[in-house]
Amino acid sequence: MSFGNPIWLLGLLALPVLVALLVARRQRRQRYAVRFTGVSNLKLAAAAAGPSFRRYIPTALVLAALALLTLALARPQRTIAVPVGKASVMLVTDTSGSMNATDVSPTRLAAAQASAKRFLDKVPDQLQVGLHCIGFVGNTTHEAADDFYPGWAQMFGTIGKERGFRPPDRAQYDAMCAPDGAYLIGDPQTVASKILRINDDLGGISRISLQMTNVRLAHENLLRAIEQLGTGVAPIVRNAIPD
Repeated sequence: MSFGNPIWLLGLLALPVLVALLVARRQRRQRYAVRFTGVSNLKLAAAAAGPSFRRYIPTALVLAALALLTLALARPQRTIAVPVGKASVMLVTDTSGSMNATDVSPTRLAAAQASAKRFLDKVPDQLQVGLHCIGFVGNTTHEAADDFYPGWAQMFGTIGKERGFRPPDRAQYDAMCAPDGAYLIGDPQTVASKILRINDDLGGISRISLQMTNVRLAHENLLRAIEQLGTGVAPIVRNAIPD
C-alpha cells in the first residue's frame, strides 16, 4: 500500500499528544479537594451516573474520527495487477536511403510494408498494433515540408556517412512526403488522410505515434505542430474510425 499525500500521515503524531494533554488535564483535576458535607448524597449521585468509563466514549470516538480523517486525506492506494488478455506491438520501419535498394524486389521499403501487412493479417484480434512514423503538421503541406526538411537532411546525412550512402536530397524527401510516401508530413487534412489510408492498407491499427523532432526544427514550430495534431488531425481520424 502507498499514499498519494503521505505528508498528512504526520497528523497522526498529534493524536498521542492530544491524549497526553487530556490525561494531564484529568490528573490536574484530581489534585483539587472540594469540601462537601453531604458525602452520602454524593455517593448516591455517582452511583446513579453509571460506570466511569462511559465518560471517555465521546473522546475516544472523536480521536478515532480524527485518525480516519487523517488517513483519508493521505489518500491510501494500492496497485493491483489485473490480466487484460491483450498485448501491444509498435511497428517501426527504416526509411533511410538504404531502404531504396533493390536487392529485395521491388525495394526494401516496399518489402517491409508488405511484411507488415502479412503480419497484421495473421495476428490475433486481441493484439493491439501501432505504427511509429516520421511526421510533422503545419498550416499547409508545403510549409510543413519546408520546416521539417533542414533537420531531416542533417540527420539522414549523418546516417548516410556512417553507412556509406550518398547524402539525401530534396527529391528523395519529397517522394517520402508524397501522398503514397511513408512520411506523415503536411497540413492536418493531409496527415489525417494518410493515417486513414495506412489504417485501411494494414487492415486496422490501434495507434500511431509521430517522430516530429529534429535538430533544426524551431521549438515554436514543434509546439504548433503538436497543437494541430490534437486539434486538427485527431478529430478527423476519430470521426472516420468508429471506436
